[in-house]
Amino acid sequence: MSIEKILILMIFLEFWANNMRYIIFINSKNVEFKQTVTNLGIDWNVRKNDDVIELYYKGQENHYVILECSAHIEQDYDEDEMLFINEIFEVPRFCYLKYSDLETLRIALGDLVNSGKCIIDNDHGELLPGEEFVIKWKSNPKWNWNLVE
Repeated sequence: MSIEKILILMIFLEFWANNMRYIIFINSKNVEFKQTVTNLGIDWNVRKNDDVIELYYKGQENHYVILECSAHIEQDYDEDEMLFINEIFEVPRFCYLKYSDLETLRIALGDLVNSGKCIIDNDHGELLPGEEFVIKWKSNPKWNWNLVE
């Protein structure tokens, strides 16, 4: 590969890393992955496969959240965080929850939290049970949850 192609690839990867919007969604592996979204409202168009669930709000391709499971996410947690997670889930499942915009994420999290027990990790030091995360966000809409406080 030429140096020019490597530089272009590096620029693309840096742009992607700086613009990827995601949080980490943790729930139980004892619940079938596809069941995670069974109680969502009728406003969501759902596409499912084994490791990815795509949710499109009111059928609009530009308003989405995507749950993508990944076994390697667990490796990023320290011992104390894993103790907290394992108090809630005997066998946790870790997923990236990628999103198009904050309003779509807000709606999706409300629906996902109502669908069952989960933990939300903003990947910046905030690790909360899903209900607490949503309550904190709703009670303080200006809370900049995607930054370390």
